[in-house]
Amino acid sequence: MKKLLPTIVIFSALIALGAYVLFFESKPISPSDSADRLYHIKPADIVKFSLESPDKGTSVVIEKQPDGKWWISSPGRYEADQDAINAVLIQLSSPEVERRIGANDTAEFGLDHPSFRATAEMRKGKPRSFIAGKKNPSETAYFVIADSSKEVCMVPSAIVDGMRKSTGDLRSRQPAQFEPSKVTRMIIRRSDTETLEFIRTGKESWLMAKPGNGEADRFAIDGLLNTLSNLRGTDIIDEPGASARYRLDNPAIQYEIYTGKAGEWGKALTVSFSRPSSRREDSYVTSSRLPFVMRIAGSAPITDASKPADDYRERSLLAANKEDLREATITWKGKEFVCRPGFTGKWSVMRPSGITATEELNDMLFEIIYVRVERFISDQSKDLSRYGLTTPVASISVTGKKDGKRFRHSYTLGSRNSGFTCMRWDDGTSVYGVREELLVKVARFGEAATGSPAKTAPLIQTKDSRSPKKK
Repeated sequence: MKKLLPTIVIFSALIALGAYVLFFESKPISPSDSADRLYHIKPADIVKFSLESPDKGTSVVIEKQPDGKWWISSPGRYEADQDAINAVLIQLSSPEVERRIGANDTAEFGLDHPSFRATAEMRKGKPRSFIAGKKNPSETAYFVIADSSKEVCMVPSAIVDGMRKSTGDLRSRQPAQFEPSKVTRMIIRRSDTETLEFIRTGKESWLMAKPGNGEADRFAIDGLLNTLSNLRGTDIIDEPGASARYRLDNPAIQYEIYTGKAGEWGKALTVSFSRPSSRREDSYVTSSRLPFVMRIAGSAPITDASKPADDYRERSLLAANKEDLREATITWKGKEFVCRPGFTGKWSVMRPSGITATEELNDMLFEIIYVRVERFISDQSKDLSRYGLTTPVASISVTGKKDGKRFRHSYTLGSRNSGFTCMRWDDGTSVYGVREELLVKVARFGEAATGSPAKTAPLIQTKDSRSPKKK
């Protein structure tokens, strides 16, 4: 008989568990049950809330500031992750009730020693709270009671677990918080090469102030700013000496972000990055906004800012379409050809008359319109003759209208240099290397227009530091 007792006890427990599951777990949820809530609060009315997990020994208090942002006030003062806070507020404001069990012995459901407690304070009215005890046998829900009620309810586990946050879970991990469109100046200090400086000159235009002085590629700059503003840390390393340990006292890359006006830039937001091990993909960051160390999953802010300076310069010079052009004047071997589109959009040589080099003209226009810098040969050339630009091989002048604004630009084509054609843009002192095809197409047009063989410019090698060295 004694041997049968354990078996009988186990069998009885299984019957009880089966009855519980049949009655509580298998009961279909009616439409009215699905909309049931412990209480109703508008998230916008909550000004303070606390989350406590006695079983984990964690407690955190979060308060809304006058500017609308949330800050952790206990156990320390830290800026909170606004997205994480909003996710908690959604659940805290109106916890969903999966099933109401009724007034019962709360100890039976672990509510005499709760595993979780949440309290919300509003601008007006008394605070609302609930405590959670044990999970049901299938672990899909917690047993909870709201406020001082004795009615036991079941709340989905995902809701309670989604609110069981510690201080570390809710701290802000956004080292650089700014609106990219409002940035007016950016400096990038690089430990192993020259410093970069960019200044906004318009809504969609940037100047590269260092090194050199020329138009910057706005897409490249916007990419850097977007990466930085969207950056989120993964782990917080809030320990003494962390900055030196992770080499952030001598960062590989440091960004300085300004939002003030020229001459009154204001205080910079500095964001520093390091990558102690090249064998790992992760890197580390600290900033003047959040002066502690965080780990980030990748190293894009470092690799993107470590490219050669020329990669950030604007390479598209004309930035127009064929429909934007009104006139193109080509000078070849001392002869000038004025070309314009007709009413149908078809281009032809207007002066001198009688020239029918239509195919050559269209081929040349394509190269003129989509001219792009392939190599920055010299930024401040004092001797244009070394590039064949004092007595140019050909020159081009275009006029047009884009976005309601008129434009006029000139191209001066000189010698060939390492597979490119040397070109001067407008009256600038920079010498660019553009596709050799531009000069080839101009020569073919000139040949067809004059009826004489075309001679392309001779190949020369300059001693400029930007020219490739022969091996």
